[in-house]
Amino acid sequence: MDQGGEIFIAEKQARVVGTCALIPVSEAVFEIAKLVVSQESLGEGLGRRLAHHALAHARRLGAARVALLSNHQLGPALKLYESLGFENRPIPKGQPYQTADVYMELDMAGGQPDVEPEGA
Repeated sequence: MDQGGEIFIAEKQARVVGTCALIPVSEAVFEIAKLVVSQESLGEGLGRRLAHHALAHARRLGAARVALLSNHQLGPALKLYESLGFENRPIPKGQPYQTADVYMELDMAGGQPDVEPEGA
């Protein structure tokens, strides 16, 4: 977060049930990281709302692209990212996460919504 990143936190009944970080990589590129939803909140659309919130914030900051690193074993997360318009790309050299074997990017000019869905 030293580089100016943001952490978005979802709470339910005064408990943290989800998080998502948005980290600047460069002036026009941001990374979504640590999108996590608690086990008891899975299936409620919380991950989608957190991702939409992060993407809307990236758009406000002038992002041209948003990237993420993940793992092939996280099938539901990868389906979420694909449904948001993220596309698979080759993994950049020197990426910092040991278990990451999936790299995806979203071109922010690709018509993603400017606003978050209701209830976000």
